[in-house]
Amino acid sequence: MVPSADFSEEYLSLASAKKSIYFLFFRQMDNMIRALIKDKDNGAAQLN
Repeated sequence: MVPSADFSEEYLSLASAKKSIYFLFFRQMDNMIRALIKDKDNGAAQLN
């Protein structure tokens, strides 16, 4: 009984670690995309 409990706990911590990594990655991508769009908008404003 104990090994399976340890395994499930280890699996949960692994899954939460994965989730936090994905969250950080997607937030970073979101920030980069927003920055690119902002740059594009600024460039368009300067052209006009």
